[in-house]
Amino acid sequence: MIRIAFPASAVLLLLLTACANPYSQFYNDQRGGRSLGEFPITDRYEGEPQIYSTSDQERDGQSLREKGYVLIGSSSFNSGAVDSQQAVRHAKKVGAALVLIQSRYTDTVSVTSYHLRSVHGSGGYGNYSGTSATTLPGEPVTYQIPHSVDLYDYDATFWAKSKPHSLGVHANDLTDDMRREIGSNRGVVVTVVVRDSPAFDADIMSGDIITKINDEVISDAQGFYAIIARYAGQEVVLHTYREGREREVPLRLNPAAE
Repeated sequence: MIRIAFPASAVLLLLLTACANPYSQFYNDQRGGRSLGEFPITDRYEGEPQIYSTSDQERDGQSLREKGYVLIGSSSFNSGAVDSQQAVRHAKKVGAALVLIQSRYTDTVSVTSYHLRSVHGSGGYGNYSGTSATTLPGEPVTYQIPHSVDLYDYDATFWAKSKPHSLGVHANDLTDDMRREIGSNRGVVVTVVVRDSPAFDADIMSGDIITKINDEVISDAQGFYAIIARYAGQEVVLHTYREGREREVPLRLNPAAE
């Protein structure tokens, strides 16, 4: 029987570059385990996923949110060069329409390739190749070729297209400084405005603070989204605060997405 000894680092490298799809192996789901069909704000994408390279995930992710995309998952790993088609295959699996990939060189490591010719083992004959040294009984048949492998940190984000938004904003709870600025603990701050949404057409902007919808005071982001859901399809008045000025913004919300 043939015994081949692999250091742990070589085993990991082989898994990432040859056997497993690292985009799947190191995928972190952002949907709480729900399928896209159970995720109420997105539709499953059936076309060919688009792959884009980025040098700034935060900046380009913000741009995608403004275009109506929703983050559904991410992958992070360190590996040698990985074919982008592996990202495409995983995007199809999870129903993503678009993937942003950021890669950064981290190191170069020396490895030894081996090649075994017509080796007889308990399972028959075959040719084998891989990395690391080998331990073989009897006459040596190993051809060793040292070479270098560049390693990279990969960060990938997977995005789905959202259904039409009732209002068209992403909002967070207020910071302590914002509470002091408006003299209240109530309200939310707008972090993203989706293009061509009711909020976009009403000139709501990122950084605006929304304190009330009609006469309902907003306690936090969770309460804000609940109120928006109740008023879907109706006319409302947003009470907002921007740069020291309060204003009332009338608009009609889109119907709830089906």
